[in-house]
Amino acid sequence: DGLDSDKYRSWGAFDSNGLLDPGSDTLIECGENGILYKIKLNTDFNINESTVSLNPEIVKYRYKPLKSNKIGVECSPVYYKNYIYFVDNAGFLQCVNLDTLEPEWIRDVTDDTDSTMVLEDDGTGVFLYTACEVDIQGSQGYSYIRKINALTGKLIWEKSYKCIHDPSINGGALATPVLGKGDISDI
Repeated sequence: DGLDSDKYRSWGAFDSNGLLDPGSDTLIECGENGILYKIKLNTDFNINESTVSLNPEIVKYRYKPLKSNKIGVECSPVYYKNYIYFVDNAGFLQCVNLDTLEPEWIRDVTDDTDSTMVLEDDGTGVFLYTACEVDIQGSQGYSYIRKINALTGKLIWEKSYKCIHDPSINGGALATPVLGKGDISDI
């Protein structure tokens, strides 16, 4: 339920979707309590007896907020090889090495991000596309859509859009960006 004794935030929600790697039998989940869970499931599936059992081993990556008191993750994480990427409620995009559970890089993306990032490996590099909401910024805020190098955290480009802010629902981008080229006005 997320009410973990190792939490910095007493909030039990899990808004994000977990990632399951069947090859390593591992589940990754980000909580709104400020903990990234890496769970080796140790699954035992017996097809002849129609049984499944789990013996989970849980390892945690816990972090303190870098600004404000906002902690936790609402966006679903994405991963590439041994790296996992997520944005916390304070607006920090983190790249965490899943082998060491240590941060590789952290980038300020201005505001809370509920939308799931898009990851692209186009043969020339690995990139993240992200879009923030307008929450912390308040009524004078902008939503930023960005392309970021997933291996270094370097900003490739960004576009900003002035947004209306309503404290009960926030504003800005609340949906996952779409990756592609061309005009979509007729779609």
